[in-house]
Amino acid sequence: MDRDKRVSIAGDWNTKPKVLARLASDEDADVRCEVAYNPSTPPKALEQLSQDIDWHVQYCVAENISVPPTILTELASSERWKVREAVARSTSAPPEAQQILLMDKVTNVREAVASNPSTPPVVLSQLARDESEYVRREVAANPFAPSDVLEKLAEDQDVLVRYCIARFNPNTPPEVLAYLAYDEYNGVRFGVARHQNTPPSTLAELAYDEDIGIRYAVAIEPSTPPEALARLATDRERQVREVAARNPSTPPILRMSGLPAVVPVLPQPPTMEIN
Repeated sequence: MDRDKRVSIAGDWNTKPKVLARLASDEDADVRCEVAYNPSTPPKALEQLSQDIDWHVQYCVAENISVPPTILTELASSERWKVREAVARSTSAPPEAQQILLMDKVTNVREAVASNPSTPPVVLSQLARDESEYVRREVAANPFAPSDVLEKLAEDQDVLVRYCIARFNPNTPPEVLAYLAYDEYNGVRFGVARHQNTPPSTLAELAYDEDIGIRYAVAIEPSTPPEALARLATDRERQVREVAARNPSTPPILRMSGLPAVVPVLPQPPTMEIN
């Protein structure tokens, strides 16, 4: 059987386990990689492939959605950081593997652990104190990060850590958002104004923000209190007034007539690239 045919069979999820087990010993690394990635490959064959001389094969084992947790724990100590990173990303990685990886010398690996939705709260708490701001940003954006961890990170010296809490974490508690509403950076306050969990009282305070983009964001939110919308309906900026007038919570008496047919483009906050 030629190589291309073997690669095709090895990558087919409908291939019988006994055939995949045989192909796990194929001389061609590409064939073994396909077997290693195939969720139909039996555990014994995956165990064999996890010790393959080609690290790319080990990487494919770590990426396998059916790989046993015990194998992931073994691969967590791989000499290749790419393999360790793949383990760190796996939602099947057991706590034992994550405990090993949270101390990894390579930042990318710790980032992967921090962003993994299956990472236990105790591990996220430890990573929230990581020396790398990149790791802390991933913790801040993780929807399963504990409230007390987010409270601590809301005071982080890195602005993008705070921005991740306000903009990317869907489960940020209202009290943390209320705290970040006073952040010195516009981008963080903008994130608070756009967050689904921001309490109406906080939106009312942001209605007085000096930044037009933030006031616009408040004006477009349906949960903004009527009194705040009343203030925004008379804002000095036309864009803010127009979007406030369209908000269904704005008191009818303050709704403007003859508005443009096209809603103005939302002013953008300062550029905050997440590296």
